[in-house]
Amino acid sequence: MQQLLMEHPIKLVSYVGDVGSYLVVMVRYQNNQEKQVFRVTCHVFQSKHSHQVRAAMNKAFTLSYNDVIRKSGQNEETLLQCAYSEVLSCQKRAEEDIADLLDSSRHVLVSIIKRPQEA
Repeated sequence: MQQLLMEHPIKLVSYVGDVGSYLVVMVRYQNNQEKQVFRVTCHVFQSKHSHQVRAAMNKAFTLSYNDVIRKSGQNEETLLQCAYSEVLSCQKRAEEDIADLLDSSRHVLVSIIKRPQEA
C-alpha cells in the first residue's frame, strides 16, 4: 500500500539531499498574511531508496527548468547571465534559511500523542 507523505509544487522545493538512508526535502513558501515572511518546512524520510528518490527529484528539477527555459525563448548568453544571477540569489536564500533554522527562538516543539489503538 502506498501513502502520500507530502505534496508541494516543485518550484517551492529549495533543497533535496540524501544522507545514507535519510532523504531531506526543504520547502520554502511565503506567508499569506505577510508577503515578506517566508516559512521553511523540512521533511525527513528514512528509506533504503533515498538516493534513488533524490536522483529522481533532481531529474524532475532539470526537466522543469529546461521546459521553462524553452518556453521563455531566451538565448544561451542571456540564460548564462540569468543562471549566475539565480545562483547568487539561491545562495543568499540558503544562507537566510540556515540562519532561520539555527535561530532557536523560532523553533517550535510539536508533540503528537497517539492513543494505544491508533497506528
